[in-house]
Amino acid sequence: MICDICVICVALAAPAFAGKDATPGKVTVWDSLMAEQSVRQLQIGAEAFSRGDYTLATKHFARAVASNPDDPRTHLMLGVAQYWSGEVNEAMAAYREVLKLDPKSAHAHQLLGIAHAWKGEMESALREFETAVKLDPERPDIEMDLGSVYETLGERGKALDCFRRAVAIDPKFPLYQYQLGTLYDKLGRDSDAKDALKEAIRLFPEFQDAILQLGSLKQRDGDLDGAAGMFKKAVKVKPGDAVARLRFGLVHLLQGQPEKVSEDLDKVYENLMTFKVDMGGDEWVGWAAKKAADEMLWSKEAKSVKIDFMVGNETAAQGRPEVLYTKTVPEIIKKDITVNA
Repeated sequence: MICDICVICVALAAPAFAGKDATPGKVTVWDSLMAEQSVRQLQIGAEAFSRGDYTLATKHFARAVASNPDDPRTHLMLGVAQYWSGEVNEAMAAYREVLKLDPKSAHAHQLLGIAHAWKGEMESALREFETAVKLDPERPDIEMDLGSVYETLGERGKALDCFRRAVAIDPKFPLYQYQLGTLYDKLGRDSDAKDALKEAIRLFPEFQDAILQLGSLKQRDGDLDGAAGMFKKAVKVKPGDAVARLRFGLVHLLQGQPEKVSEDLDKVYENLMTFKVDMGGDEWVGWAAKKAADEMLWSKEAKSVKIDFMVGNETAAQGRPEVLYTKTVPEIIKKDITVNA
């Protein structure tokens, strides 16, 4: 995981690099002026980046590269901006330029690994993260990146080792505790999962993902009151979160309190009805259900609950024959996705 602002700060706080061929007595006034121009462009680019204007940031970082091409920072920042602009291949080329100038840059290897992972090239990502860890073994974020790739490749034991090391290096960062907890959950180690999730919440009381995860664990263990407490807290953190309200409603149902379920789902409906689409009359319920089932990134975890919750003001009989609700819903149910009537 990268924090974009942190990446900017690290780059700007790094010591100034002389040109790769620079030696005492060879640095001219022109070299100094160009280096100053490069730093100024880096600063302007960083400001644009922090505002989310990645295109403008790319423009200024490219100018920084042109002013001082032998400074690894300029290429690093250009690559970061290009990545966030969706120019992943260009970003990877920039990171490789960094490594030509500074072969021991753990940061460049890490960012290159992230780009490989984004492209689905997990074996290449693994190599980059492993190299980054060797170069800078005290970076917990790199350990988490490496562990995430191991988990994707099905090597959960190695992933667990990485996540544990990350927590050992920085035990006060809630995200690391949360990810360790979710992995423990997948491994069936409920007690360890709860401990890690509780710690994540202690460190960041409004960490809603951790709250929901802990609530789900309590529900699975039959602690319905504890689960209800967690889901109630999750709703309080994000009142408009439909997932939190659905889970809260389900616990009420399991507790034999159907009247409270109605209150929760009414709020879900109210929130969902604020969404607007402009599909030129094609947003028929059957078409929308099929599109959601086909194109959304559904969890592949066996224990996950998948719900296609449809709301709207059109009848189920409306729409083209090939996407009628009565035709599409049976196909969706075959994918283990629950569809509301």
